[in-house]
Amino acid sequence: MKKLFLITVSSLLLFWNGIGPTLFVKAEIIENKLDIIHKFVNAFSKKDKQELKSFVDPSVKIPEIRENTPIVGIQGLRSPENDKMVLLGRFEEEKETGIQRIAFIWEVTVLHNRISNIRVVADAANPFMNEQKVFKEYKEKFKKEILLPSHFPYTVTHVNGKISGNKFKLNYINRELMGILQIEAMPQQKVHMGVLDSSYQPITIENGLKGMLGKTPTGYELIFKYDGMEYHLKIHEVDGGSYRATKKDLIHVAKSLFIRMNIK
Repeated sequence: MKKLFLITVSSLLLFWNGIGPTLFVKAEIIENKLDIIHKFVNAFSKKDKQELKSFVDPSVKIPEIRENTPIVGIQGLRSPENDKMVLLGRFEEEKETGIQRIAFIWEVTVLHNRISNIRVVADAANPFMNEQKVFKEYKEKFKKEILLPSHFPYTVTHVNGKISGNKFKLNYINRELMGILQIEAMPQQKVHMGVLDSSYQPITIENGLKGMLGKTPTGYELIFKYDGMEYHLKIHEVDGGSYRATKKDLIHVAKSLFIRMNIK
């Protein structure tokens, strides 16, 4: 009996002096990690950039969401490594299809009570969803379908646009090459397209449709009229970027406007 008692006491001492505190430390680390990630997610949901930065190391780049579709939920998944957690974000359900898409999967590392790394496992954002949103808004408001390109001179990483009065505008951007393709459309006016300098020359685009192609300070512009609308198609290069705008690129994009129209 005495021997059994000694073994029991020895086991308890081993727990408190060795294993026990380790377990409590691990639990505390996990709790702190979850608290930091929870605060980070809340700040992300509020789009509070300043608050977000307070939870990450200065060297950490917070991934960009390249789609304007609202994110309605972020789920935290455990990782085999104690200092890591996986975050899975979901876009809101699409009204037409009823499908809820994954927005991103990030592996987040927490060290010393701060987020020390965010690794993008998957970026499921589709920047062309922004294109469709502006396209549909204009169609519903003005009962007019705008021609949209199906060819681009580079991989499109970002799309943004807006409607100002009766004017439609979209930008197709490559952030790495620093190239911008811009399409503007507005109801055709009775007056001429505007005063164009001598660099603008007539050009046939497709099926006899003519336009005016000219040089701009940052690239090229093509102006033409179609189906009661006046279009300004521009291609830009940005200082410091590696993309170089060419007439050939712009003409190819212009021709693709009609290819996409036929596909529809």
